[in-house]
Amino acid sequence: MITFNKLFQYLAENNISRKELSEMTGLTRNQIQTLRNNSTAPLTNIGKICEALKLSPSDIMEYTPEENPTPPFSD
Repeated sequence: MITFNKLFQYLAENNISRKELSEMTGLTRNQIQTLRNNSTAPLTNIGKICEALKLSPSDIMEYTPEENPTPPFSD
């Protein structure tokens, strides 16, 4: 599972509101809320956030393996 908790922790530590992030990136509040809910996001949105905040994707998101992963496809 990919989470964006690191992004929102960064925003809190730097006193950046979601409204300010929206203005900096051109993303809508709904698009930012989607990240807050740890839902999927287009790479273009992640790129806009990284560019605006001068961060890399690993600074704003984190991958955690699921406990019961889906088995790989078999031939």
